[in-house]
Amino acid sequence: MNKNNNKQIQEKIIQIESLIQNTKASLKSWANLIGKYHLQLKEFTNQLALLKKELNMKEKNTKGATK
Repeated sequence: MNKNNNKQIQEKIIQIESLIQNTKASLKSWANLIGKYHLQLKEFTNQLALLKKELNMKEKNTKGATK
């Protein structure tokens, strides 16, 4: 009975260790994706800032030309 119980405990430990490794791998994968999305978002933000700046310059030029 005791041997059987120890074997079951060992099997559970192996299952849990496997789940831990799978979870670590998933988290690493998600972290990589988040890093990529963060860089894309940063690039989009920079592009948006440039477009806003360009639009403001055009508006100032248009206002200056109509005076």
